[in-house]
Amino acid sequence: MVRMIICLLLVFTTLPHVAMANGTAAPPPSIAPKGIAKNATGTPIDNAAANKLYLSCVNDPFKFQRLNPIGKDMLCSCLSAGYQSEMTVEDMDQMKKTSSPEGKAIYARMLKKVYFPCAMPPLEESLNAECSKRAVAGNMGRQSVSACRCVLKRMTDYTHTLGIPHLQYTAETTGQIGEPFDVLANSGDFSRALIESYYTCFNGRVP
Repeated sequence: MVRMIICLLLVFTTLPHVAMANGTAAPPPSIAPKGIAKNATGTPIDNAAANKLYLSCVNDPFKFQRLNPIGKDMLCSCLSAGYQSEMTVEDMDQMKKTSSPEGKAIYARMLKKVYFPCAMPPLEESLNAECSKRAVAGNMGRQSVSACRCVLKRMTDYTHTLGIPHLQYTAETTGQIGEPFDVLANSGDFSRALIESYYTCFNGRVP
């Protein structure tokens, strides 16, 4: 929860004070995942295009259903800012050509440098909130806090060591994996890892 609050403070403190006009939301903050540098070549993605990407993301009812509205907004803001910082207009167009080696390479690079760094904080917050809710409903008592920390660590380790590498490999070989966050969070392997984490961390009980 502390990590989520810090992330939100960073978002809101960097958000320009732009009034909404004609029903269009203010552009997302000009932030990007740590370590991303602007491209020196190609046509930059301007604020209007980044805002369009943000609105398309946050208004899609089928995206990121595991996340609450704050988590979804956080992820969409980070992605649009990351695209603007790391990608060019040409990259975005080329990335759609999933049958070409260049398109696959750009898509895989986008996942590594933009998508997954943005996705991890809201995913972790979602897992922690879900665990806390299930622990309370299951009357797990005092062990709940430490057990949920255990669940979060195990799932973070799983995501970094198995979940993301598998998606990255699929992207590099096929060029397309659907919406990566949803493919990961809704996969059978992810669900099994989560149940196993509950079972282990709650000493043989699944809240």
